[in-house]
Amino acid sequence: HHNPVKQLEIDKRRQKKDVNQVKIQALTLEMFNNSKKLDFDLEEDVSRRPMAEDKSTQSRDIQGEIDELQKRNFQVTTGQVQDLKKMLDLLGIPYVEGIKGFEGEHIASYLVQQDMADAVFSGDSDPLAFGAKKLYRKVKKDIFEYDIEDIINQIKVRSKNGIADLETFRRISVIMGTDFCSKTPGLGPQKVFEKYS
Repeated sequence: HHNPVKQLEIDKRRQKKDVNQVKIQALTLEMFNNSKKLDFDLEEDVSRRPMAEDKSTQSRDIQGEIDELQKRNFQVTTGQVQDLKKMLDLLGIPYVEGIKGFEGEHIASYLVQQDMADAVFSGDSDPLAFGAKKLYRKVKKDIFEYDIEDIINQIKVRSKNGIADLETFRRISVIMGTDFCSKTPGLGPQKVFEKYS
Protein backbone atom coordinates (compact mmCIF):
# COMPACT_ATOMS: atom_id res chain seq x y z
CA HIS A 1 0.00 0.00 0.00
CA HIS A 2 1.22 3.49 -0.81
CA ASN A 3 -0.06 4.67 2.59
CA PRO A 4 1.72 3.07 5.60
CA VAL A 5 -1.20 4.01 7.90
CA LYS A 6 -3.52 1.89 5.71
CA GLN A 7 -1.11 -1.04 6.13
CA LEU A 8 -1.31 -0.55 9.91
CA GLU A 9 -5.13 -0.62 9.66
CA ILE A 10 -4.96 -3.87 7.64
CA ASP A 11 -2.62 -5.39 10.24
CA LYS A 12 -5.01 -4.41 13.05
CA ARG A 13 -7.92 -6.03 11.18
CA ARG A 14 -5.85 -9.18 10.66
CA GLN A 15 -5.09 -9.35 14.40
CA LYS A 16 -8.80 -8.89 15.22
CA LYS A 17 -9.66 -11.73 12.83
CA ASP A 18 -7.13 -13.99 14.55
CA VAL A 19 -8.61 -13.14 17.97
CA ASN A 20 -12.14 -13.73 16.63
CA GLN A 21 -11.09 -17.11 15.22
CA VAL A 22 -9.81 -18.18 18.66
CA LYS A 23 -13.14 -17.02 20.20
CA ILE A 24 -15.09 -18.99 17.58
CA GLN A 25 -13.14 -22.15 18.41
CA ALA A 26 -13.68 -21.65 22.15
CA LEU A 27 -17.42 -21.03 21.70
CA THR A 28 -17.77 -24.06 19.43
CA LEU A 29 -16.06 -26.23 22.04
CA GLU A 30 -18.28 -24.75 24.77
CA MET A 31 -21.41 -25.46 22.71
CA PHE A 32 -20.24 -29.03 22.08
CA ASN A 33 -19.48 -29.60 25.80
CA ASN A 34 -22.86 -28.14 26.82
CA SER A 35 -24.72 -30.41 24.42
CA LYS A 36 -22.85 -33.52 25.67
CA LYS A 37 -23.46 -32.58 29.31
CA LEU A 38 -27.17 -31.93 28.72
CA ASP A 39 -27.58 -35.18 26.77
CA PHE A 40 -25.89 -37.06 29.65
CA ASP A 41 -28.17 -35.38 32.24
CA LEU A 42 -31.26 -36.32 30.22
CA GLU A 43 -30.20 -39.97 30.06
CA GLU A 44 -29.78 -40.12 33.84
CA ASP A 45 -33.12 -38.52 34.72
CA VAL A 46 -35.82 -38.60 32.04
CA SER A 47 -38.18 -36.59 34.29
CA ARG A 48 -36.03 -33.48 33.75
CA ARG A 49 -37.66 -32.58 30.41
CA PRO A 50 -37.17 -28.76 30.72
CA MET A 51 -33.45 -29.36 30.15
CA ALA A 52 -34.20 -29.99 26.46
CA GLU A 53 -35.44 -26.40 26.18
CA ASP A 54 -32.40 -25.12 28.11
CA LYS A 55 -30.18 -26.98 25.65
CA SER A 56 -31.66 -25.25 22.60
CA THR A 57 -31.60 -21.83 24.32
CA GLN A 58 -27.94 -22.18 25.32
CA SER A 59 -26.97 -23.46 21.88
CA ARG A 60 -28.85 -20.62 20.19
CA ASP A 61 -27.11 -17.95 22.32
CA ILE A 62 -23.68 -19.39 21.67
CA GLN A 63 -24.51 -20.02 18.01
CA GLY A 64 -25.56 -16.35 17.72
CA GLU A 65 -22.17 -15.25 19.09
CA ILE A 66 -20.39 -17.58 16.68
CA ASP A 67 -22.45 -16.28 13.74
CA GLU A 68 -21.64 -12.66 14.67
CA LEU A 69 -17.90 -13.40 14.92
CA GLN A 70 -17.95 -15.25 11.59
CA LYS A 71 -19.60 -12.22 9.93
CA ARG A 72 -16.82 -10.01 11.27
CA ASN A 73 -14.21 -12.43 9.92
CA PHE A 74 -15.75 -12.70 6.44
CA GLN A 75 -13.33 -11.92 3.64
CA VAL A 76 -13.92 -12.15 -0.10
CA THR A 77 -11.62 -14.70 -1.72
CA THR A 78 -9.83 -14.36 -5.05
CA GLY A 79 -12.01 -17.20 -6.40
CA GLN A 80 -15.19 -15.32 -5.46
CA VAL A 81 -13.90 -12.20 -7.23
CA GLN A 82 -13.14 -14.24 -10.36
CA ASP A 83 -16.62 -15.82 -10.25
CA LEU A 84 -18.23 -12.39 -9.89
CA LYS A 85 -16.27 -10.97 -12.82
CA LYS A 86 -17.30 -13.95 -14.95
CA MET A 87 -20.98 -13.39 -14.08
CA LEU A 88 -20.72 -9.67 -14.86
CA ASP A 89 -19.10 -10.52 -18.22
CA LEU A 90 -21.88 -12.99 -19.03
CA LEU A 91 -24.52 -10.40 -18.15
CA GLY A 92 -22.76 -7.68 -20.13
CA ILE A 93 -22.30 -5.46 -17.08
CA PRO A 94 -19.15 -3.31 -17.20
CA TYR A 95 -16.83 -3.12 -14.17
CA VAL A 96 -13.56 -1.46 -13.24
CA GLU A 97 -10.57 -3.32 -11.84
CA GLY A 98 -8.69 -1.23 -9.31
CA ILE A 99 -5.02 -0.48 -9.66
CA LYS A 100 -2.87 -2.22 -7.04
CA GLY A 101 -2.21 0.08 -4.11
CA PHE A 102 -5.42 2.10 -4.56
CA GLU A 103 -8.60 1.77 -2.57
CA GLY A 104 -11.71 0.63 -4.43
CA GLU A 105 -13.65 3.30 -2.51
CA HIS A 106 -11.29 5.98 -3.84
CA ILE A 107 -11.80 4.85 -7.43
CA ALA A 108 -15.58 4.54 -6.93
CA SER A 109 -15.68 8.06 -5.45
CA TYR A 110 -13.82 9.39 -8.47
CA LEU A 111 -16.36 7.74 -10.79
CA VAL A 112 -19.15 9.50 -8.88
CA GLN A 113 -17.31 12.84 -9.09
CA GLN A 114 -17.04 12.38 -12.87
CA ASP A 115 -20.79 11.53 -13.12
CA MET A 116 -19.95 8.02 -14.33
CA ALA A 117 -21.77 6.55 -11.30
CA ASP A 118 -24.55 7.81 -9.04
CA ALA A 119 -23.25 6.75 -5.63
CA VAL A 120 -20.81 4.56 -3.72
CA PHE A 121 -22.03 1.61 -1.63
CA SER A 122 -19.68 1.04 1.30
CA GLY A 123 -19.49 -0.10 4.89
CA ASP A 124 -17.78 3.09 6.06
CA SER A 125 -17.86 6.81 5.31
CA ASP A 126 -14.42 7.18 3.66
CA PRO A 127 -15.95 7.62 0.16
CA LEU A 128 -17.48 10.92 1.28
CA ALA A 129 -14.05 12.22 2.30
CA PHE A 130 -12.74 11.01 -1.08
CA GLY A 131 -15.35 13.25 -2.72
CA ALA A 132 -18.30 10.95 -3.48
CA LYS A 133 -21.49 12.99 -3.75
CA LYS A 134 -23.67 10.18 -2.36
CA LEU A 135 -22.98 7.16 -0.18
CA TYR A 136 -25.22 4.15 0.47
CA ARG A 137 -24.44 2.24 3.63
CA LYS A 138 -26.09 -0.86 5.07
CA VAL A 139 -26.73 -0.88 8.80
CA LYS A 140 -28.26 -4.20 9.90
CA LYS A 141 -31.25 -4.61 7.54
CA ASP A 142 -31.59 -0.96 6.53
CA ILE A 143 -29.77 0.93 3.78
CA PHE A 144 -29.08 4.61 4.47
CA GLU A 145 -28.31 7.31 1.93
CA TYR A 146 -25.81 10.04 2.82
CA ASP A 147 -25.55 13.13 0.63
CA ILE A 148 -22.35 15.18 0.99
CA GLU A 149 -24.24 18.46 0.41
CA ASP A 150 -26.64 17.65 3.28
CA ILE A 151 -23.72 16.78 5.56
CA ILE A 152 -21.86 20.00 4.69
CA ASN A 153 -25.05 22.00 5.35
CA GLN A 154 -25.38 20.32 8.76
CA ILE A 155 -21.77 21.28 9.54
CA LYS A 156 -22.51 24.88 8.49
CA VAL A 157 -25.50 25.02 10.86
CA ARG A 158 -23.44 23.70 13.77
CA SER A 159 -20.30 25.75 13.10
CA LYS A 160 -19.71 29.03 14.89
CA ASN A 161 -18.93 30.97 11.71
CA GLY A 162 -21.53 29.26 9.47
CA ILE A 163 -18.87 28.27 6.95
CA ALA A 164 -18.20 24.72 5.77
CA ASP A 165 -17.13 22.96 2.59
CA LEU A 166 -15.72 19.60 1.50
CA GLU A 167 -12.32 20.51 2.92
CA THR A 168 -13.92 21.18 6.32
CA PHE A 169 -15.60 17.76 6.18
CA ARG A 170 -12.26 16.15 5.28
CA ARG A 171 -10.52 17.78 8.23
CA ILE A 172 -13.25 16.61 10.59
CA SER A 173 -12.97 13.11 9.08
CA VAL A 174 -9.21 13.05 9.72
CA ILE A 175 -9.73 14.11 13.34
CA MET A 176 -12.42 11.43 13.77
CA GLY A 177 -10.23 8.79 12.09
CA THR A 178 -10.44 6.96 8.77
CA ASP A 179 -8.87 3.87 7.23
CA PHE A 180 -5.91 6.12 6.39
CA CYS A 181 -5.37 7.85 9.72
CA SER A 182 -5.87 6.91 13.34
CA LYS A 183 -8.69 8.41 15.40
CA THR A 184 -7.67 11.27 17.68
CA PRO A 185 -7.99 9.80 21.19
CA GLY A 186 -10.61 11.33 23.47
CA LEU A 187 -12.44 13.24 20.74
CA GLY A 188 -16.01 12.43 19.78
CA PRO A 189 -18.23 14.23 17.24
CA GLN A 190 -19.55 16.74 19.78
CA LYS A 191 -16.08 17.83 20.92
CA VAL A 192 -14.84 18.05 17.33
CA PHE A 193 -17.68 20.44 16.44
CA GLU A 194 -17.14 22.50 19.60
CA LYS A 195 -13.39 22.88 19.11
CA TYR A 196 -12.99 22.78 15.35
CA SER A 197 -15.91 24.78 13.93
